[in-house]
Order: sequence, then C-alpha cells, then structure tokens
Amino acid sequence: ADAQRKIIYLSQLVPGSVHDFTLLKQLFPPDKQWFDGLTLRLDSGFQGFAKGYACGKLFLPTKKPRGGQLTKNNKFRNTQQARKRVVVEHSIGGLKRYRILSD
Repeated sequence: ADAQRKIIYLSQLVPGSVHDFTLLKQLFPPDKQWFDGLTLRLDSGFQGFAKGYACGKLFLPTKKPRGGQLTKNNKFRNTQQARKRVVVEHSIGGLKRYRILSD
C-alpha cells in the first residue's frame, strides 16, 4: 500500500496458515531482482530478507537480542518505522473488516 492507503499489489489468495516470509519466497523467488530500486518497510517477521533479496532501501525493525534489551536508539528507530508501516497494516485491516476478498 502507499501513503494514502491505496493497495498497490495484492498476491493470490492462499488457504490456511502460511507465514508471510514463506509466502514471499514462494511467490517471488530470490533469484530475480523483484524489488530493485524500491523502498520496503517490513515487519520483524521478515528477518533475513536482505540476505536473499536486493532492494533500494530496506526498513526492518531491530529485534531484541535473546536475554538482552534494545538500546533507546533502537527502540526509537523501531517506533519511527512502525509509524510509517501502520498505514499498510490499516489498509490490510480494511480489506479484512469489509470482507472485500472473502466475499
């Protein structure tokens, strides 16, 4: 979705429970330059994205280390990224709320 909550791309619907990153790898195999030159704002479920895919700019939140804490700087950056990413989440929520895809 873009900043005005307009859906830009909608993948094919997949029945059942499939993790987002697994679905991304199935629909967009890492062997091509799918996201070259694009700015992507992903959630923490896409850890490892940068290893297999190239893109213009990637915003990925920092995960808390096991048994540790995030620094104040990391928390601040995660919050700033989440404020930008929430627009996309609201767009997806609207599709679900109005049952646009299921009906």
